[in-house]
Amino acid sequence: MDTKKEGKYPYDCLWGELYGSINSAFTDGDITEDHAWYLREKYLNMERT
Repeated sequence: MDTKKEGKYPYDCLWGELYGSINSAFTDGDITEDHAWYLREKYLNMERT
């Protein structure tokens, strides 16, 4: 386990579920790509490259 992230996300077990939900909503056309990236950045600590 990455020690930098350890303890930073108390709900790591739900990270994949949220990531999948965002991707599903984007794929289904419910949200835009920009909105999907906003959610990923805000809740999943991801950076758009």
